[in-house]
Amino acid sequence: WASLRRCVNCLLQPSEVSRFSPNAVLDFLWACLQIPKIWRGRERRTPKNYTPENVLGLTPDHLIALIKFIVEESTLLLPEGEAGDKKVSTERQNSIANRVDLLMACIAENHSHLHNVVTYIRNIPNTSKDKMLYQQLLVELYSQCPKVINWLSDLQGSIFDGQLSQSTITQVDIVSHRLLTCLGQAGNGKTAEDKMYDANIACRKLASQHPILMLRQLPLIAALLKGKTQFTFGEMRHKNYLLLFTHVLGLMETLQPHIYRRDYSAMADIIDSYFSLIGTHGRGKQLGPIIHKYIKFLYQYTIHEPQQSSLILHKYVNLLSGISTMYPELTVLKSLLAGLTLSRQADSNQGNMVQAVGQPRSTSPWTVGQLTPFLDRLHTSTDSEDILEVLTDLDETSKRKVDILEHFIGDLKKLLLHGSDTLRNTAYSLVMRYIRHNPRASEQFVGCFLHCFDSVNPDIVTSALKNLPEFCVLCQDHADEILQKSFVVGTTTSIETSSYISETLQLLNLETVQI
Repeated sequence: WASLRRCVNCLLQPSEVSRFSPNAVLDFLWACLQIPKIWRGRERRTPKNYTPENVLGLTPDHLIALIKFIVEESTLLLPEGEAGDKKVSTERQNSIANRVDLLMACIAENHSHLHNVVTYIRNIPNTSKDKMLYQQLLVELYSQCPKVINWLSDLQGSIFDGQLSQSTITQVDIVSHRLLTCLGQAGNGKTAEDKMYDANIACRKLASQHPILMLRQLPLIAALLKGKTQFTFGEMRHKNYLLLFTHVLGLMETLQPHIYRRDYSAMADIIDSYFSLIGTHGRGKQLGPIIHKYIKFLYQYTIHEPQQSSLILHKYVNLLSGISTMYPELTVLKSLLAGLTLSRQADSNQGNMVQAVGQPRSTSPWTVGQLTPFLDRLHTSTDSEDILEVLTDLDETSKRKVDILEHFIGDLKKLLLHGSDTLRNTAYSLVMRYIRHNPRASEQFVGCFLHCFDSVNPDIVTSALKNLPEFCVLCQDHADEILQKSFVVGTTTSIETSSYISETLQLLNLETVQI
């Protein structure tokens, strides 16, 4: 073993990488991890809570050399003339993906080692001829250890451009598949509806945090919607199929804009299912909320991918025209139809034509004039009834346009600590609606939510506990901190918290429930 360690130390010197064959070195390291004597006397079955052992005990410099060998091995797969390609070939993708397990085994869940590896890859200069390959390695590393996304906040755009090998199976794939299957098992009654609701918020949180991994399940989403529109409207409502279409549409909104970034073939099937729903049951106004959201989704699709969206939507122009007649207030639909008509007349200018019909790229549709009445009344009112009236108006408005709530985050935080049960519960209702719609915003409420547990008013603590399960699912990054706080409340006060904690843990482990 001492001889092997000296050999490993000799091979994994960053400055000596060019001296050795990458394939031979990587195979040797993998063989070292498989030496039978290392595993003699161990359990044959891996325990559920098994922590990988750092068998080779590599240093940060050793890991840097290992990364270089992985990239160098992939460069040898193609002739030198193809080394400057902007897109990583499938052969190179597979080569890198096949070595990620070795890299993860050498890191052995060491947080500092993992951080050093990610930092090194991030700092590779853009001028490097192997920049794309390092980027590909980062994507594959992310697929095996999703928490690295926390160190890539400034690089999220570039990491989503990376292509994840289809042969790679990740833990997030397993979890997302189970959650989506749970969501798709629509059935009769309130129990099935509640189960779909829980699966939906878990899916939305996963989609907001790891969209590149969730998008791998688009074919499954398309399959869940297929064949559901053949029933009568009453049957669809009774079987909760309408709820399924509503939840899936919300999930697709959460995946924006990443869902538009590539040519996903399953997108055409999903779009077809929604048009089938509208064509079969959209003659009345009962599908109004779904239609409004769906048209806005298509509108954004034409902005991000004008050519691809035009090819898919051309065959639905007549149906879209009928929707425009039924819903004249949908101005974005008029722009959408104009763009499709123009692109049909001049296919060579599809991209320019869609942009030329006046589609704005506004981040918020709300003007100061629209928001001022709400804000003035909320800031100047001291009477609880006046504030409740404002919140009631805000509640009705946000049911149709949830994004209005982003302008009232500070006010809602304060109201979570209000002494009035009615005001506080209404504020919680608005907060949960907002972070359900935009799970990325949940972190803004963590501090305030934890502060509620420190309140001397037991009613404020109880209100927080009632929202504990759903809030923890939508803010899983801080779930351990929130659960610990609620546990302390249960042990230091007379407030009963065990039932809320139990429900939270059950919801957090929803994907492990037998489907």
